Amino acid sequence: MRSDDMIDTYGAGRYLLRWQLVDGQPRCLDDAFPVASTPAAMLDQQRDRNAHLRARLAAVEAFEASTALLARTGNADDFDPEREAAIVTVRDASDLTRAYALVRLGCPQEPTLGDEPSAEWLAYQQAVGIITEEG
Repeated sequence: MRSDDMIDTYGAGRYLLRWQLVDGQPRCLDDAFPVASTPAAMLDQQRDRNAHLRARLAAVEAFEASTALLARTGNADDFDPEREAAIVTVRDASDLTRAYALVRLGCPQEPTLGDEPSAEWLAYQQAVGIITEEG
């Protein structure tokens, strides 16, 4: 699911979804709020949270698309405005955006007892820490 697929309500607007990001993916793990019987302040707070998560996910999607574009084009010498925009997107991405992008790739194999953890495992754990702290 993409950020622009994250709708706020369903049932002709009778229920407000309660989005979360789980492993960098949008999920509704909690029951939706019934709009008619939920205090307006709670609904407003949830709508704000949903909008924040949509924006967070959109930033991650832009980072992923830019990273993929740069990987495809390599070190091209010709000026390409799309490539230049991708460079700026990747360069300016927050640590939180980078962390979500890494977590969305999936959890690497956990090291067995006594083995040194891989660089991928350590990076994943660091990303989870950033998300837990900031996200």
